[in-house]
Amino acid sequence: MPLLTSDADKFVVGMVGLFGETVSEVNLGIFPIIAPLAGILYMLGGLLLGIAALRARVFPRPAAILLAFAAVVTFAAAIIPHPFDRALAIPMGVALIWIGYIIWSERK
Repeated sequence: MPLLTSDADKFVVGMVGLFGETVSEVNLGIFPIIAPLAGILYMLGGLLLGIAALRARVFPRPAAILLAFAAVVTFAAAIIPHPFDRALAIPMGVALIWIGYIIWSERK
């Protein structure tokens, strides 16, 4: 997107506005339909990965639960005002750091 800002600034504003629910001045094609679907798939994928990790016992239970919780809690961003909705990314970041550290530091 940064490379498009000088040539197609209205397109970039429209794409960024998809997630802020603002109306675009240009035709974005199928992107307005795909954006909500991407959010649902993100939530479903994180939830299923958290449940699978919990059931497989490959990570500590709190890390797997945090991963599943963090994926589902992102839907709260729809009702939380803009400056505060960014805090919803913190649980997912913590879960991914925790799981990444476990994988990286595993000794055989």
